[in-house]
Amino acid sequence: MTEGVRRANEGVRASDRGDGTDADETGAGSVALVCEPAFEAEATGQLDRAFDRGEGARSVLGVLYRHDVRAWTTALRARRDRVDSAAAVAVGPVAETGGGRDHLPVREVTDPTDLTGVGIAVGEWLRACDADERPVVCLDSLSTLLQYADLERAFRFLHALVAQVRSAGATAYVSVDPGAHDEATLATLRTLFDAVLGAERRAGDTTADAPTDASGSSADSTGRAVVADGGDPATPGGAASGAE
Repeated sequence: MTEGVRRANEGVRASDRGDGTDADETGAGSVALVCEPAFEAEATGQLDRAFDRGEGARSVLGVLYRHDVRAWTTALRARRDRVDSAAAVAVGPVAETGGGRDHLPVREVTDPTDLTGVGIAVGEWLRACDADERPVVCLDSLSTLLQYADLERAFRFLHALVAQVRSAGATAYVSVDPGAHDEATLATLRTLFDAVLGAERRAGDTTADAPTDASGSSADSTGRAVVADGGDPATPGGAASGAE
C-alpha cells in the first residue's frame, strides 16, 4: 500500500470506531461494496438492491462504467413505481453509445480517466436532491474503473465519493468483480466501506466467503450495510476526485 493510500485510510473505517448502526434503522449514510462476478452484475439486480427496503419511492443515480444507458433505462422503467427521480452519469465508451435514454437526464464523461469529472457530476446530483428523496448512488463497475486508473488514484476518488454520499445522507452501492483483483487490492478497497455484500470469490478461489463488514467480520443475516459518519473531514461536500 502506498503512502497516499495509507494516509487516506486514517479515520475511515466504521468498524474501527465501533459507532455503526443498522442501515435499516436510519436509511442514510451507508456505503457498501458489492462483490459479484461481472457476468452476474446486471442493472436490474443493482436497482433491486437499491429499492429492497420497501419504503416507497426514492431517487437513484447510476454511475455507468459497464452498463449502457439503454439497459439502465429499461431496468428503471420496470420499477417506475419505486422511482421518485432518476439520472445517470455515463462514462467512457458507455457515454459514446448514446440512445435509449427515454428522457432520462444523462451526464456524459467521455474520458474514462476523468475521475474528477465523474465526482463533480455525482456531487451536483446529490446537492440537487432533497433528503426526503432518500437518494441512492449505484456505481455499476469498480473493476472497469480500475482499468482506467491505478489503485491509489481510484482509492482517492472513492474516499472523496464516500464523503459526499455520507454528507448528503444518501446511500451508495459500489459493485466490484472480486475475481478480477488480487486480495491485496480487495483488502485496500474494503477499508473504505461500511459493509461488504455478496460472496467474495477471488481469482483462483474455489469457495466463496460470507458477506463481511469492513473489518472482515460477518455481516448480519440480510447482508445489510452499516451506517457511520466518516470520510474526509476536510472536504465533506467536495467533489470526488482522483487528483492529488
